[in-house]
Amino acid sequence: MTGTAANWYELNRANLVNWDTVGQANNTQFKTSIIERFDTVAQRTSYYNQYLNLKQASHQSVDEYVNRFIELRMKTDQNGNVPVEQVVLKFIQGLKPQIMSLVYAGNPQNLNDAITIARNIDGRLVMANESK
Repeated sequence: MTGTAANWYELNRANLVNWDTVGQANNTQFKTSIIERFDTVAQRTSYYNQYLNLKQASHQSVDEYVNRFIELRMKTDQNGNVPVEQVVLKFIQGLKPQIMSLVYAGNPQNLNDAITIARNIDGRLVMANESK
């Protein structure tokens, strides 16, 4: 841990007895305590806005975009409540235009399909650019 989280831990570690044991007081559980401290409405709103505005940058590989997409999705939809179709659509719409249209054409049925298609296309584009 670094920064604010490290400071919080140093101030509270004497009280933190375990990770998440049933029957233990909540203020002695690391998992519960850290969620209470850092999972604020403002933080969730910030992550959600980042998720909504996420786009693959011109210099960014598909893998880098995938990693950030998944990271933000886990922070904004922890219980998997967003329908698969919406997740796939959001993922595709964030891709670079030349990749986006080809992934749409591949008609992915789930996020893994969309990611695989996007990675394959990105790999072909990289190889084509290197051969020029």
